[in-house]
Amino acid sequence: VPNVQYMMRVDYGTLGTSFTIEAAANLTEPIAWTPQLTTNPTALPFEFTDFDVRSAAYRQKFYRVRQP
Repeated sequence: VPNVQYMMRVDYGTLGTSFTIEAAANLTEPIAWTPQLTTNPTALPFEFTDFDVRSAAYRQKFYRVRQP
């Protein structure tokens, strides 16, 4: 499927502290979270678009936002 993408919006968090958006292909143990983006937004909300969501490569993809 060409041009498939996923967009997420982050509404809450602490400004001035970095956010890391991570993805995993499954949630079985051990979970292998892969960083997709680390940013320090100047305003909330902010949006992230993942263009690497080809259905042939990923049956499913999970996301989380983490602040240290």
